[in-house]
Amino acid sequence: MSHAYHSPIIGDARARYEDVLTTLTFRPPTREIVSTITGNSIRALPSARYPKLLAQQFVQPVRLRQAIESHYAVGGRVFVECGPKWPLCTYVDDTLQGREHLALPTLHPKVGEAEQLQRTLAHLFVLGATSLPALHTFT
Repeated sequence: MSHAYHSPIIGDARARYEDVLTTLTFRPPTREIVSTITGNSIRALPSARYPKLLAQQFVQPVRLRQAIESHYAVGGRVFVECGPKWPLCTYVDDTLQGREHLALPTLHPKVGEAEQLQRTLAHLFVLGATSLPALHTFT
């Protein structure tokens, strides 16, 4: 998505999205997951509450700075953006300015999707992230 559509304008879709989410089976996370809705870890949140939390993403303000800081506080130093271009990487860089970190985009229109994804995966491999559980995750 090219914009953050976290507003009441799409609020009508929230209930349907939550209904679909309630049909899924959620398990407790095996790695740290920080919600951009709360800005904190969801590790202690019962998995039965995930559908309601995820549905709030439609209309609640995003607490990205707090989520970045929460990740950093528990040892997160590599941030991977899975979205168009790299605006969140820039935001991570601004938030963590002067502190050790790396923000990597997975898409770059001037490089090409496949090439940029390969570059990002190569960066992660060189850093020792040989499996996804080694990474922290935003929701």
